[in-house]
Amino acid sequence: MSFEAMAWAVKWKLPAQQKLVLIMLANRTNSDTGRCDPAHKKLATDCGMSPDSVKRAISALEAGGLVGIVRRSNEGVNLPNQYDLFLDLAGVGRPGEWVPKVQGVGADCPEGSGHTAPRVGADSTTKQESNQEIETPSPPAGDGEADEGRDLLGGKTYAGCPHEAIIAAYHKELPNCPEVRGWSKKRQEHLRARWKEDQARQSVEWWRGLFEWMKESDWLMGRAGSFQVSLPWLIKSEENLLKVVEGTYHHNRNGGQG
Repeated sequence: MSFEAMAWAVKWKLPAQQKLVLIMLANRTNSDTGRCDPAHKKLATDCGMSPDSVKRAISALEAGGLVGIVRRSNEGVNLPNQYDLFLDLAGVGRPGEWVPKVQGVGADCPEGSGHTAPRVGADSTTKQESNQEIETPSPPAGDGEADEGRDLLGGKTYAGCPHEAIIAAYHKELPNCPEVRGWSKKRQEHLRARWKEDQARQSVEWWRGLFEWMKESDWLMGRAGSFQVSLPWLIKSEENLLKVVEGTYHHNRNGGQG
């Protein structure tokens, strides 16, 4: 059991079944390696829920950007999923670190209460399970089509585009760049498109590595002029992203704005 993961999980305000599954995932997280790969049946036993209810709760947690899923198989045999809990979203052990307050994505956290889970895309739906109403956020349309694989940075690939995790990585790695205060449908579409256009981009680690690389550019960081990069500008077009990846703004200051 990881005490850090448990402390992180209990702080989130979530529908009952989602929170219970998140806590049990934290309970099944190895404190030394961070590995978390319990089978659905094991989680169902832990939670006192049906396997289908556990799967729906996990899907909602993934859509909300709290959990990343690595779907595994060996010679055509499905293996238990591996789960990554995005502990940096809550800033466990680091007071004052970014907590989601993005309009249209997350909600403010009332004083004295736990963090509020981010919601991305469509409005949440209400389902009746085990005589208890639960609220399940729906993932953005088309976000479940990502292939599995590993990128050049050695990161894992998740099914779907984890908007919140990428926004969190942007804020953490580029704290001096413009803060994301809203996440409109258009911005969701842009990020989803950039995510899908190249399989190598389909991991949070790839985006975190990109943001680290961007720090080295005086032009992108606003140290060489009036322009300063923002996440909406970066994902607005494939051309903007490719120029950054190719180092155009590292080599000169005349890459042109998209």
